[in-house]
Amino acid sequence: MEKDTLSAIIRIEREIRERLTQEQRKAEESLAEVLRNCNDEVAREEARLQEDLAAAVTAARLCDARKRADTLVAEALARTERLAGLDDESLKRLIRGELPRLVPGKTT
Repeated sequence: MEKDTLSAIIRIEREIRERLTQEQRKAEESLAEVLRNCNDEVAREEARLQEDLAAAVTAARLCDARKRADTLVAEALARTERLAGLDDESLKRLIRGELPRLVPGKTT
């Protein structure tokens, strides 16, 4: 009877070890899957952030370009208004002064 009891205990112990081994393997597989999913999610989020950054940089550059264009247009309009107020003689002098700079090969 003691032998039967001892054999039963050993058999049960073996079953417990096998179950523990199986559960350990399942846990490792689950952990590996979770890790893969996390890595995939991190990669997707990183790609999305890169796209967002590129869009933000483009928007900032566009905004800066618009501001520079607005400034240039405002300066051109102001100069046009000043030139519109000049009499013909003053305008001719101004044009003569600018022509050498505008015509290739001419120096002052």
